[in-house]
Amino acid sequence: MRYVNSITNTETYHKYSQNLIVRSQVERESSEKLRSDIDCFLRTSAKEMWNRFNQVNTAVLARIQEVTNARNRLQIQLEKVCVEIRRLASCVVVLGESPCRRGC
Repeated sequence: MRYVNSITNTETYHKYSQNLIVRSQVERESSEKLRSDIDCFLRTSAKEMWNRFNQVNTAVLARIQEVTNARNRLQIQLEKVCVEIRRLASCVVVLGESPCRRGC
């Protein structure tokens, strides 16, 4: 055991205890502030992430609607083209048969 050249009396013990109490209170306040800052940061981050999620989700839904509308317009145009092709094909058949009948 090592000999410590200090004498502890009630005054030094009281002073040391008071210093420990003050230091403990300062550390507790610091810890509480840190926890509060972390909580605030986490809440802000969660809110921002949720907002970004909603923005992306809205953008994706809008894009899906655009693609669906474009597909529907293309489907309508395709149907019109098919009708026109059938009409032209029937005209070609009629025109193709006409000279043959006249010549026969």
